[in-house]
Amino acid sequence: EAGFADRPEHNIKSIYEQVLHATIDDTPFSRAESKALASVAAAHSARDWFAIAQDLSRGKPKRRTAWACLSQYQANVRPTPRFDKYQDQVLASTVDELREHFQLVAEVMLQFGPRTSLQVAKRYRQSVRDPDESGASAPIRPAARRRWTVAED
Repeated sequence: EAGFADRPEHNIKSIYEQVLHATIDDTPFSRAESKALASVAAAHSARDWFAIAQDLSRGKPKRRTAWACLSQYQANVRPTPRFDKYQDQVLASTVDELREHFQLVAEVMLQFGPRTSLQVAKRYRQSVRDPDESGASAPIRPAARRRWTVAED
């Protein structure tokens, strides 16, 4: 296995600058910093994470990386609309329809807009699916792997 000694100098420098540098703030985001992240991300339309990180760190002795800002935004800051009863019904019917083929993620994501597949799956597990007779939730089994058909391609 190749170690750092076998990597090109520019790769090592990049790792140092993005991960190991002493000026990187790797502490958890405070509430105030999360609020500031929300406003800075909105100003940049949540697109240019290098600029967002630079604006968020302006005037501070330590800086946040673009990756840290993106991760915090996606996990804790991004506004996500709540599921309503209609969406729960659509989710349940879509899962029932596609249970055998497990095309759930692609089909559901088309219907639920800005939500991630993890958010949709969590909502299904916690609120939508019916428990079976034993009280445990029935699992969704993925279909066996196969080649793409002409219609799917």
